[in-house]
Amino acid sequence: MGRSSSDSSARELELGPINMKLYPGLTGLIGANGAGKSALMELLAQVWKPGRGEIVYEINGIQLHGFEARRLTGYVPQQISIYEHLTVLDYLQYIAGLKCLDDRAAVRAVIRQMSEWLDIRPVLHKKLGQLSVGQQRLAMIAQAFLGAPAFLFLDEPFASLDIRMRRGLLDMLAEAAQRSVVLVSSHITEEMNEEYDRIITLADGKLEAITADYEW
Repeated sequence: MGRSSSDSSARELELGPINMKLYPGLTGLIGANGAGKSALMELLAQVWKPGRGEIVYEINGIQLHGFEARRLTGYVPQQISIYEHLTVLDYLQYIAGLKCLDDRAAVRAVIRQMSEWLDIRPVLHKKLGQLSVGQQRLAMIAQAFLGAPAFLFLDEPFASLDIRMRRGLLDMLAEAAQRSVVLVSSHITEEMNEEYDRIITLADGKLEAITADYEW
């Protein structure tokens, strides 16, 4: 699959061999800390390019390239990365602009969706730097859903969320998975339940197993 690291100064992690296909549905990515989950997520989200091999994005058999694939991708990294001086609403509008979406329509749609499962409205006009870690993560999750992406990659998204938020997020992911490829990583296997269509296990940067229909 290639190499990836969390930043330019970090040691590179060798991934592979990894040969797999992801389909619409809710897929769990599990493995111990250091197994390569975040590195794989970064490659799939096009944060880094693979050193060798390739990643192909398709919709209805039509291959997507470059910005077209990125525009249809939603990504939540494990580490929270925000613009502390922006309000949540400004942040969502900024990300919508980067994706060349109609700012108002795209932001309204994701706010409606987030408000149905997770109560995000009370923090819309608060600055990101003033929010709790859990609220900041909600904002990052919200930006990933902008534009109804065809590919959703969420790295440890349940971290810092309370039980109610976790349940709401899982319901939202299950709904998105009816039309999109949704890959969710976690090192806590108890978070993976019967709502997942398949489970992918990584070990030492290599694909160890793919189990479908929660048969694991």
